[in-house]
Amino acid sequence: MKKISEFNSSYNSGSVVGADYLTCYSYDNFNRLTHSSSKGSNILYQYNAEDYRIQNSVNGDVIRYLYEADQVILELNDNGEEVGRNVYGTNLIYREVLSENNTEAYYYLYNAHGDVTGLL
Repeated sequence: MKKISEFNSSYNSGSVVGADYLTCYSYDNFNRLTHSSSKGSNILYQYNAEDYRIQNSVNGDVIRYLYEADQVILELNDNGEEVGRNVYGTNLIYREVLSENNTEAYYYLYNAHGDVTGLL
């Protein structure tokens, strides 16, 4: 893990910004983000041989990403339970986020240039 840079500053009143406001990023030798930490949040990222992110861990909560070609189609938690699903056409058409209490569904709307213009 290689630390690229740190930034710390102070307010005009003379009080120093504490470590809570400092964000640190770490990259591997392939210039992929592997770790970030900021204000009590600690995030780790893992990649496969094709440079696709296959897992992230936010303060110990793991999400694994399953791909079809180069598109994420399923997201699983550490127990292998489905927590997200994506449906693609030419672009992303539908996203479903599952939790213990409810399910949220989003339909994506695009303009002629392929830009997302709305969510239903």
